[in-house]
Amino acid sequence: PGASRVYGSTGGGSRVGLSGVLAGDDVDASLTLLGGGALAVNTPVGDYVVGVGGLTGASASNYLLGGTSGATLAGLTITPRPLTYAIAGAGSTYGTLATLGAADLSGVVTGDSVSATVRLSNGVTLSDRLHAGTYGQTVTSLTGASAANYSLASSGNSDGGLTIGRKQLGVAYLAPIITYTYGSPQDLLRLSGILSGDEVIPTL
Repeated sequence: PGASRVYGSTGGGSRVGLSGVLAGDDVDASLTLLGGGALAVNTPVGDYVVGVGGLTGASASNYLLGGTSGATLAGLTITPRPLTYAIAGAGSTYGTLATLGAADLSGVVTGDSVSATVRLSNGVTLSDRLHAGTYGQTVTSLTGASAANYSLASSGNSDGGLTIGRKQLGVAYLAPIITYTYGSPQDLLRLSGILSGDEVIPTL
């Protein structure tokens, strides 16, 4: 029958039942992909037909395969390996474009090249005009030469936050002494550091 296993694992998949093995002997069948190549931990995601390629184990040299080596056994589907992630917290100040936190991926097979794309949650667009406050970060996709063999786990992830602080403004007092005259605070104070297009009015 057909079978499946997760990319990067050796469990599951098509298994071979060998008859005639003496009690206590260590013998197993190695599987090959029909069309060429051995079935390995890093065999890419996809659908395959597997066959018996030979015998393995400490007692394998004492046995021969009956029938035809390479005979078709079954279909095998290799499914993407789920990865969990943890995103580092990040911070910036209003008016300065933030650098989002890096995502650490867990579960990547040794030697594979895969990285995470981090974006702000809930469709928020990253810009230097994000209002002061806290925003969520999330991984939206995987990239890299091995990315097609992986998926994002639906649980066990840690989404770090992005905190945007208030921009500090400079204040210049134009009148050293406040007299009993009518006028607005703008007549007495000048603010510096306001971003183009923003409107900030000082109060006393």
